[in-house]
Amino acid sequence: MLPDQCFAQGRLRNLNMNKTILISIGLICSVITAAGMMWYSSNTPRNQVIKYYNKLLVAIPDARTAGDVIVCTLGTYAPIERKKTIDEAIIILGQYNIKESIPTMRKLLKDKNTAIRTSAMSALSDMCDKESIPEIRKLLNHQNGEIISAAIKVLGRLDDKESIPEIRKLVSYRGNNDDQKSIRGSAVFALGDLKDKESIPLIRESLKDKDLRRLAIYTLVKIEGKESIPLIKELLKDKDSSVSGAARYNLELLGLTEDEINEAQFKGDIDRLFNDFMNEKFIAPRSPICNGWEMTLPSGKGIVRSMLQEQADQIIAYGTEAVPYLFRWLKIDNLPVRYIAIYSLQQITGVTPDTPIFASEEAEKDSKDIEEAIVVWQEWYDNRKKK
Repeated sequence: MLPDQCFAQGRLRNLNMNKTILISIGLICSVITAAGMMWYSSNTPRNQVIKYYNKLLVAIPDARTAGDVIVCTLGTYAPIERKKTIDEAIIILGQYNIKESIPTMRKLLKDKNTAIRTSAMSALSDMCDKESIPEIRKLLNHQNGEIISAAIKVLGRLDDKESIPEIRKLVSYRGNNDDQKSIRGSAVFALGDLKDKESIPLIRESLKDKDLRRLAIYTLVKIEGKESIPLIKELLKDKDSSVSGAARYNLELLGLTEDEINEAQFKGDIDRLFNDFMNEKFIAPRSPICNGWEMTLPSGKGIVRSMLQEQADQIIAYGTEAVPYLFRWLKIDNLPVRYIAIYSLQQITGVTPDTPIFASEEAEKDSKDIEEAIVVWQEWYDNRKKK
């Protein structure tokens, strides 16, 4: 074979070898890249949640009842695209205090999905992870109202006193209606968890806000304890049943008996009705036909007996428990309103002692008659309570 031919064949062999080497290197790189991608994919914070959750299911079988099972197949963790399931897993990991998941939860504070971020905050709160506070505190300035609201609640539960000034400001937050209610409500609630006494004037003012009133009751009780009882009792007479109901519930938490609460509520309800009467706020008559004698109101307007008796029906509906709270209304100079009290007592008790209805020149006798009537009605009430 000629030298040139030998050289050409050798060169060809080298080229083929190099090609083989390059292909091999390419394949190796592809395998390494694929392996790297698989490793990265399996180690994302979301997939870490799945791993921890499946581990929990093995360690604590009862956890299966706490949420949907995330599937584990042949040693590889199947990613779950249904975000609700991952949210549940995050919450459950927090509830079961799986501390090894804390670093993952911290990473999820930056997840693009709002529900996952709020669930991660809740889990960190359940695990009392105070080291996450600085990152959560930053979320008070987030643009998403749901994230802000969740951050407020969690900072309250984690007892982060440094966040109090910012949370106070958020009580006055203004934004779209849903965000505004949620953020302001969370802020009032968190100040209760933080027991911030300097916020008491702000919370008392919030009792006048229709969106915050019920939460403000809770917060006031959390901060002031039994010192809040007189104010909470006043709220038993509120026309909004959700507010009076919240007042009753919190008074029970403060240790008041049912009788004590009922006493305060009856008095509050009756005083509210009589204050309306004193301000000439009467319910409309059921019938256009009014009859009976007529009295003159302080404003100069006239009002007939049947109309006054219809007002009394609101009092009579309270029954026996209303009796002792009517006595003070027998001693007022407003004769139409005094008649409402007299008529109510007569109808509730069935007892009709001599009581002056109209003005007379014998003021001293009228006063004595009223005092004697009160004794009679009080005796009836006492006997009724003994039965």
